[in-house]
Amino acid sequence: GIAGTGMPSVRLSDKEMWQLVAYLRSLSRRGRPVAGDSVAGRQVYEGTACVQCHWIDGQGGRLGPELTSVGWRRSAMHLRASILDPDDDIDTGYRQVTVRVRGGGGGQGILLNEDAFSIQLLDRAERLQSFAKSTLDEIERGAVSLMPSFEGRLSAEDVTNLVAYLASLRPE
Repeated sequence: GIAGTGMPSVRLSDKEMWQLVAYLRSLSRRGRPVAGDSVAGRQVYEGTACVQCHWIDGQGGRLGPELTSVGWRRSAMHLRASILDPDDDIDTGYRQVTVRVRGGGGGQGILLNEDAFSIQLLDRAERLQSFAKSTLDEIERGAVSLMPSFEGRLSAEDVTNLVAYLASLRPE
């Protein structure tokens, strides 16, 4: 269960828990067919430079979420929404962070690590940036994704095909 929600806790043996997990995974694998052409969607993925920020099967960038099994973890509706409005539901590990150093300078990227004395970011060029907090004027934790919206940048057909490709990314 989840504390503070309407989902009560359930006492299950390890065997029963794994049976429940297997059942839920089987539902996800069957799912409803997704409209679009996944082969054309892969071309959209590669042609729009998604591969520069996202990682599939060990290939690609590290700024965005890893997508190797995203079709298993996310619905086609969620994938479409993420492509068209990436700021609506950002995983906390991929929120844009901006730091400003006293006297000028700073950095922007995704937060990799932070402690009481320092903060480390992965910038858009995938370089590690480290800052001592004692030198900073500000740390801004935006509600903005580094991923651009593709609303109006891709045709409806390209979006549908891209969703079909992403939805096809499921472990065997």
